[in-house]
Amino acid sequence: MAGSNLSAAAPFLSPVRTALALLILLPAPAPREEAPSIRSLKFLARHQRADGSWGAPPPDCRCRFRDVVRTPVDLTPLDEARGLFQAVQEDLSDDDPGIRERARKQLISLGASVIPLLQEAAGAAEPELRWRCRDILATLWRTDAVSRDLFEQGREKEPDLDLALNTTGLILICFMNCGYSQLSRDEYGDAPVDNTRAFKFGEVVKKGLKWLLQQQRDDGSFTAGSSQSNALATLALSEAYGMTAASSLKEPAGQAVAFLKASKPADAATAVWRGLALRSAALGDLIPEKELRPRVEQVADASLPLSPGARLLFSSLARRKAPELVERFLDSDADLLSPEEK
Repeated sequence: MAGSNLSAAAPFLSPVRTALALLILLPAPAPREEAPSIRSLKFLARHQRADGSWGAPPPDCRCRFRDVVRTPVDLTPLDEARGLFQAVQEDLSDDDPGIRERARKQLISLGASVIPLLQEAAGAAEPELRWRCRDILATLWRTDAVSRDLFEQGREKEPDLDLALNTTGLILICFMNCGYSQLSRDEYGDAPVDNTRAFKFGEVVKKGLKWLLQQQRDDGSFTAGSSQSNALATLALSEAYGMTAASSLKEPAGQAVAFLKASKPADAATAVWRGLALRSAALGDLIPEKELRPRVEQVADASLPLSPGARLLFSSLARRKAPELVERFLDSDADLLSPEEK
């Protein structure tokens, strides 16, 4: 399956990155007739799974984007691979380009056996090491047949629930931010990818919301794992109810908001998504406005790390949802801002 991305210069752009980019770039209110936004939404609709969720690419996807870090690989590293990786890991971040390249070639020579170790190291705190590990993983996918087969097998597996919740919630927010709800009747042909297919954006949103509701637990949460997943799913339900006042969504959205109110954010991203969800709930009369203010201030006062990309996204969203939330959040720690941004 081929798709139209936001940028031809980014051939491996994934649905979640497309959604994030669209949320950042889209003005408010979002003009439906704007061709780039429609093409991006069609790309997202094209990658919805049969059950209504997003996460791992659908089985018939032939797009070139590759999540080399999170694609599961059914492989246990050999002791030889583990020993060599530990020996050359620090060399990947060495100041000498020759030493870095030598370490890179040594790891590539190990082939698929080093993939799990590279995936683990790709989540390291040191940026140079992260980048080098991702680069080696991408090289193995591109050049090593065994590695490529393992990655392709991993792509066909059902996505992790937290990943699916994160991705599905974010993409539903993206559709609704563009003005499309489960009641929308707008239909767009999928040319030039498939001239025989058309997407009804209302049906896309409806399927996504149905999948979210199927994941909701008795206490209003969606998962016992990621708090960010709960925040994104809650925001999606709250936005859908706020846009349509659908009676079928009021109770589950209210339960999700109640659970979120009682929870504490685990990190910067969760803190802001949680704040946006509560702001959305207040606008939709799911909670009284007076209950929001102390919680917004509590989130805003949290000194949590925030990456430049996340700051850009949240600032863009804040122009439409909760400007004072993000402004106070960003002001909570001046050291998070670069001199240019200050």
